[in-house]
Amino acid sequence: MARRNAPLAGLIRWAEPLSVLALIIIAGAFRWVNLVQLPPGLATAEARVGLESVNLINHGAWPGLDSFNSYAPAWIWLQAIMVKLFGPTQFALRLLPAILGVLAVVLTWLWLRDWFGRRIGLLGAFLLAVVPWSVTLTRNATATALVLVVVPLVLWTAGRVYRRESLGRWLAAGGALLVSLLAGPLGWLLAVVVAGAGLLALGRRRDWRASAGRLVALGMVA
Repeated sequence: MARRNAPLAGLIRWAEPLSVLALIIIAGAFRWVNLVQLPPGLATAEARVGLESVNLINHGAWPGLDSFNSYAPAWIWLQAIMVKLFGPTQFALRLLPAILGVLAVVLTWLWLRDWFGRRIGLLGAFLLAVVPWSVTLTRNATATALVLVVVPLVLWTAGRVYRRESLGRWLAAGGALLVSLLAGPLGWLLAVVVAGAGLLALGRRRDWRASAGRLVALGMVA
């Protein structure tokens, strides 16, 4: 009887990894097909990102907190790398958002799986992969695509620290919060909420020891 069930057990064991692979392919297809043609042309906000990226490359003008880059200087740094590699083209500006759109699906799966279980993780990741608003936001060059990555990344790393503290987990959470602070107003709000919830959770544990991991994470954000 055990031998007969062995192939079925093997399929069950590989079901989740294969499902995640399928989600990656689906998310990539929705974002990569006709990447340059759809939507047609560059919107004003996309063009501004391109101009700031070129300005950073040619003149070393570091972006500040302004409406031209949606108050997300990290986005200009990342887009400048793409423009440097592929030239000042529409493809260069939209390549990174498309990649981050797929990464956001994977991170959403990790976060929801960690908090709510496998089924919710796969369902949430699938919805993010195919819903029109998510696809649209990750097919243009604005900083919103970065927010879609930051939200699940911060929540996933914070949840891991909450369950079991270690230096590596504190470093991951601190790095995620740092990226969140450089991702614009939504990132600021997320960082404040998560940091506040973390302090409240530590207070309830009545454990305020300044461990190496906590000090390093705090230093990264500060």
